[in-house]
Amino acid sequence: MTDRYAVAARLEPPPEAPPLSPAILADLLWAHARPGDQLDHVRTAPDPTGGITLVLLVRADSQPEAVGTATGLCVRALCTHTLTDYGLHDMAALPLSDVTRAR
Repeated sequence: MTDRYAVAARLEPPPEAPPLSPAILADLLWAHARPGDQLDHVRTAPDPTGGITLVLLVRADSQPEAVGTATGLCVRALCTHTLTDYGLHDMAALPLSDVTRAR
């Protein structure tokens, strides 16, 4: 059964890299999303360490599939725009059905 997942991660720039705007990252993710990614929403924000926190809402059959989809999308977006030295950290998914049931 397909469910919606919130997949959160942190993007960390390499030392001495020019800052990447969270809005540019969101645009890059949308530009590289494929129909099979089943991406519903992108949220990006600067993080206190100088990186960017991101949350992707994706539809998937399982938590591992949601993480894999989000990881693949991030890697495509970063590799295509020569941001390959940026690190993707702390990728985790939460099924949104768990959140709505808790209310």
